[in-house]
Amino acid sequence: MLSTFKVGDRVGAEPDVLAQMHRYGDPDWPGYGHIVSVGGQSLIWVRDHLGGEWGLPASSLHHID
Repeated sequence: MLSTFKVGDRVGAEPDVLAQMHRYGDPDWPGYGHIVSVGGQSLIWVRDHLGGEWGLPASSLHHID
């Protein structure tokens, strides 16, 4: 079952997404933050503690806390 995300939720990238980003993208990418925008559950925008924003599909995220 796919979780429903809403603005303000704390989320993290799934482990495989985090590993891929660290390997091929930014090795310092935190991979977690809070949701700032939800595009119909297909694209979720997240702001991390460094002030960066990134979008991932809902299937690539999980709730934390």
